[in-house]
Amino acid sequence: MRVDVLIPGHGAVAQGPEVAARVAADRAYIEALRRGEDPVDARLANADWLLGPHQSNLEQARTAESPS
Repeated sequence: MRVDVLIPGHGAVAQGPEVAARVAADRAYIEALRRGEDPVDARLANADWLLGPHQSNLEQARTAESPS
């Protein structure tokens, strides 16, 4: 599938090769969470507003891993 423009729920519109780069970064972030790791993602260093959602993602991933 070819995508020329990505309009995210937050952040800037991506075009061209930036679309694939953003999708790859998102996948790497989610896979790290699934492995129980704290993702290394340069986007987190540049946006203080992402720290709250990131912490929530970490907590949800850890809760999903924990036995009930």
